[in-house]
Amino acid sequence: MARLFCGLLMFLAFCTSMASANDFKLRLETSGFREKPTNEIEPPNRQLESIEVVARVNQPFFGKSTVGATTVTINGHLEQLNDGRFRVQLRYRRSVETGEFIGGANGAKLPVTKSTNINSTAILDLQKPVELGKEDSAIRTSTRGVELKTLTRSTLTVDRFEPSTN
Repeated sequence: MARLFCGLLMFLAFCTSMASANDFKLRLETSGFREKPTNEIEPPNRQLESIEVVARVNQPFFGKSTVGATTVTINGHLEQLNDGRFRVQLRYRRSVETGEFIGGANGAKLPVTKSTNINSTAILDLQKPVELGKEDSAIRTSTRGVELKTLTRSTLTVDRFEPSTN
């Protein structure tokens, strides 16, 4: 019985290590600033948000994170090319509830959201970030008469996934 149990544990450990051999960590980071008064503009390297997902080669992936009124989702497909690089088909969405509502069916109030979407296919080397998109808005004047500016940059990185050993 002890041999069976020990053999089962060894088999599970082997399967776990084999399963993670094709697992990779995708990280999408957005840096910069959003709707800052022009007299308070910061260097555009400040990290605004990031999302990481574990993706398996030739399998779809999905991740979602909500913090406050902001929801970030990422999904797509990861493929390893013959030369060792990766092709990532990616759909990214960042949506923010504005606090405003519109009327819906049967008198329901539906929240109004502002969203940013990226649909892209990228070829990546391991651990080398690739820029997926930029948002560089013209200066606009807010309802309070303040001039606002947005400048963001989104980058994607693929790395080997190494599960914690704790």
